[in-house]
Amino acid sequence: MQISRSINGIYTEVLVHSFGDRILALVTQLGKVGYLDRSFHPSSNSPPPTTRTTGNRAD
Repeated sequence: MQISRSINGIYTEVLVHSFGDRILALVTQLGKVGYLDRSFHPSSNSPPPTTRTTGNRAD
């Protein structure tokens, strides 16, 4: 799924892609990856979900 909208006057793009055992969600307001969220489907052998933020937005 890919969507783009203006949020508070800022053009924002969101891309969500599911794999067999994970979901990738990318959100950008700068035309490059600014936020990366990684989540795994729950199972007894899976590590807990993690979230990593890359870059920053200087207003």
